Amino acid sequence: MLYELLYSSSAIEEFNGEDIKLLLEQCYTNNKKYGITGCMIYKKREFIQVIEGEKEYVLDLFRNIKKDKRHTKIKVIWKGETTERSFNDWQMGFYNLNVENKEQIEGFADILKEKISKNLRTNHESTASRLFEVISSYLRARE
Repeated sequence: MLYELLYSSSAIEEFNGEDIKLLLEQCYTNNKKYGITGCMIYKKREFIQVIEGEKEYVLDLFRNIKKDKRHTKIKVIWKGETTERSFNDWQMGFYNLNVENKEQIEGFADILKEKISKNLRTNHESTASRLFEVISSYLRARE
């Protein structure tokens, strides 16, 4: 059964470019191994992430996310079953990230500069993906 979870959290400290790059590489590798897809935004110490995949793997991943000491104030916005995936892969969006050659980092997409592109999304519109799109649109409008 496919499952999705959307949450927010606050970083304990500001992530610099290298911190973000390491996080992205770690997430991309682990998520690929367990068939997790979704999208994450990092902006001014705040994370918003939607993860989707088999329920067991999504819940295991979220348990690990909650144990991560790099962030706090973890709040579930939505969780539930879904009939299919809304994201083709796992991506991360950034705000004002100062990383050289960030376009060459696997999993990078600057979704805060423009709407989530069609090649990152499937045609499926789930509750979590719609909420995620509303949040990312709000963040883009506040620029």
